[in-house]
Amino acid sequence: MNTKTMQGIVIGTAMAGGYFGGGIYINNEPRGIIVSPKLEGEFANMRWHKNLNGIEGALSYSDGLANTIAMAEAGSPLAEKMLKLRIGGFDDWHLMARTQALIIQGELCVLPEFKPGTENGFERDYYWTSTRHAEGSDYAWYQNFGNGGQNDDRHGSQLFARAVRTIAL
Repeated sequence: MNTKTMQGIVIGTAMAGGYFGGGIYINNEPRGIIVSPKLEGEFANMRWHKNLNGIEGALSYSDGLANTIAMAEAGSPLAEKMLKLRIGGFDDWHLMARTQALIIQGELCVLPEFKPGTENGFERDYYWTSTRHAEGSDYAWYQNFGNGGQNDDRHGSQLFARAVRTIAL
């Protein structure tokens, strides 16, 4: 049993439509990262965007919701799919930002119940983040849940995607 907590909430606790994956500050406010259940919020072979145009509003390292909204406004089918999700009665799901992905990797994915092959584990290594690469407008960051690293790839590459949401702490 994991005993690591964030503001009194145990990492991996089922809550708010998913699982508590750690905490982050967004606009100087403490927020909890909720990772969706795999069955409802994970998608395979998704392109970050259908074209290679830069999306200026998707540069935040911490605010995945703002990035995802900017992506959807620019016509990203992945972002549109995330924003249409309704899981556990909540409809504010989005693609995780770059720092959110690192926190999930370091906090939640070390627990046995979130390892590959488990009901809610991250099955593949490569998952898109909502953070566009600042210097390469046709690239976005992804999280490698196999080794913990991050790298970038072209918008048209097909990777996995997992929905998250953030809640006030």
